[in-house]
Amino acid sequence: MAPTIPGATGGCQDFMGWTMFIWPSDVNWETFFWLPKRWIIEMDWANLSLSAKSILPVIAAHVDRKSGIAFPSEDRIGHLAGRTPKSVRQGVKDLDGFADFKVWRERQRIEGLGTRWGSKRYRLHLPKQAGPNEAFPFRSCFLLGGNWSLLTSAARALYPVLATVSKWDADIYKELDLEWSDNHEPMDTAEEYGTRRFNLIEEAELNLALFSELAGISRRGIKDAMKSLEERGFIERESTELFCGWKVYIRASYTYKRKWLNGLLAKQRQNVAEDST
Repeated sequence: MAPTIPGATGGCQDFMGWTMFIWPSDVNWETFFWLPKRWIIEMDWANLSLSAKSILPVIAAHVDRKSGIAFPSEDRIGHLAGRTPKSVRQGVKDLDGFADFKVWRERQRIEGLGTRWGSKRYRLHLPKQAGPNEAFPFRSCFLLGGNWSLLTSAARALYPVLATVSKWDADIYKELDLEWSDNHEPMDTAEEYGTRRFNLIEEAELNLALFSELAGISRRGIKDAMKSLEERGFIERESTELFCGWKVYIRASYTYKRKWLNGLLAKQRQNVAEDST
C-alpha cells in the first residue's frame, strides 16, 4: 500500500492559473503514513501548538516516501486541516525542528512571465516501515473525506494519543467487526495492522488525565474533544458482554459527501470575499 496521498487529487485553477483546493471526488481508503508512537510517548507531540498538530498529518500524508519531501499548497493544507491561512503559516513556523522538519521555496521560471517563487516545499522524516509497537497508520481517508477538518483543535490533538495507546485483541475484534475474515491470523503484526479498522481502549484504561497531558490539551476540555472525535467517526463507544470501552478507528468508518464539503467551501470563500470588500 502506498503511504502517501496522490498529489493530483483535488484541485482546480483560478483565472491567474493558481491552484485552488476542492474536495476530491474519490477517497483512497488504503493510503497512509506511519506516525511514530515515540512522538506521543516522549511528549514531542504534546509540546506542539494546536495549529502545528492540525497541519502536521496533512503535510505528512503528502510526503514522498523516497525523498521525504512534500509540496501541498497552503490552501490545500488549510482546508484539509480545518485551519485558516494565517494559522497554517503559524503552524509551519511552530514545526521548525520537529522530526527534521524543514520548509523552503524554489524559484520557478514561467514562460512569458519570468521567474517567481514557487510553492513551499516541506521535508519531514517519517518511517518507511514500522511495526505496531513503533507507529500507527494514519490514513488519508480521514483527511480527504473531510473528517479531520471538521474536528475541534483539541480533538485533532487527542486522536494520535488514542491511536497510540489503543490495543489489539483478536477475540474481541472478531466479535465487534463482523466483516473480519477468518483468513486473518490473530496476530499483532504490521500486515494485520494494515487490514483492521480499529483498535480498542478498555473503559478501565481510559486515563483522561494522562491522555490530556500527552495531547497537550487541558484536562477540562478532553470530554469535548472525545465528543468531537465520536461525532466525526474517529472513535465509538462499545459495550458488550466481552468488552466495555472505545473503538479507536485507524480506518475511517465513514467520510463526508464531496458535494456537501464543497458547499461549505464555497460559503467560506464567499464570506472571505465579502469581508475583504
